[in-house]
Amino acid sequence: VLRWSELKSVHSVFSTILWFGGVLALSEGLTDQGVIAWGGRCLTDAVTALHLPPLVSWAGVVLFYWLAHFLFASNTAHITALMPVVLATLVGLSAVPPLPSALCLCYVSNLFSAPTHYGTAPGAVLSAAGYTTTPRWWSVGGALTLLYVPLWLVGGPLAWRILGLWSLGLAQPLASRDRHALPHSWPHNFFPLPA
Repeated sequence: VLRWSELKSVHSVFSTILWFGGVLALSEGLTDQGVIAWGGRCLTDAVTALHLPPLVSWAGVVLFYWLAHFLFASNTAHITALMPVVLATLVGLSAVPPLPSALCLCYVSNLFSAPTHYGTAPGAVLSAAGYTTTPRWWSVGGALTLLYVPLWLVGGPLAWRILGLWSLGLAQPLASRDRHALPHSWPHNFFPLPA
């Protein structure tokens, strides 16, 4: 049986749990109100307008997905809100097969915890408990980020090609593709706004 005095001594843990619930509710609210779908359409339109080669647009969208994590306070909220939208954008815009795109987003989602102590709920708890200092976490996390993100964005496609998961020959310039031939009349009907 826990005593109230024991619970008060670990107030940062309960604070994290309460904030986590609020952040999840905010993520769900943004999705329900169509903000995430609107963002997906804007992302698709922006990348299409740049007329970049497929691999460059793919890497840019993955990098956007990774950087967008700093707008969320939990992996769960970020993945729930953005992964379906970004995955659909990757598959629709860059002629990249769905499997490597989904795998990449899953791998990148695991890298969120490295840069900051608030990247994941356990990170916040570990930091609040004093296992490491915030400057130390940020310096090590920054170094890991500078290593991991380029590794996944460059090494990932090359490794998947060797493994046969992705034929780079499938990619074709965006301007030469018929946008109406993409699934679900890509992109505008793929992200319907709520009525």
